[in-house]
Amino acid sequence: MKFKSGFIAMVPDSDPEEHRCSLEMSCYEFKARLVRNQEEAVAAGKDLAEKEGIHSLILCPGFTHEQIAEISRAAGDEVGVAVARGDGPSSRIAGQAIREAGWGDN
Repeated sequence: MKFKSGFIAMVPDSDPEEHRCSLEMSCYEFKARLVRNQEEAVAAGKDLAEKEGIHSLILCPGFTHEQIAEISRAAGDEVGVAVARGDGPSSRIAGQAIREAGWGDN
């Protein structure tokens, strides 16, 4: 049996059907999805759980607590959900880079 994990990041100009990747090794499988909005994030979480059989889902820091809860419900009780958040300085650095990239309010 492989350990399977997924990652979802919200990126303004992404297309979840096109912007995805997979890595597979003998004991580990990783699936990533880039989405534009919460609706696509919920669909990606559900898809990763139901069709890809992930055990763990990691979300980018841009999701709010309410959004995380909605994605977690869509993924189901058998999927652990975590959020990739840094400490204060790390969050400021990433936030500045995101603003400079023109991501608007993110």
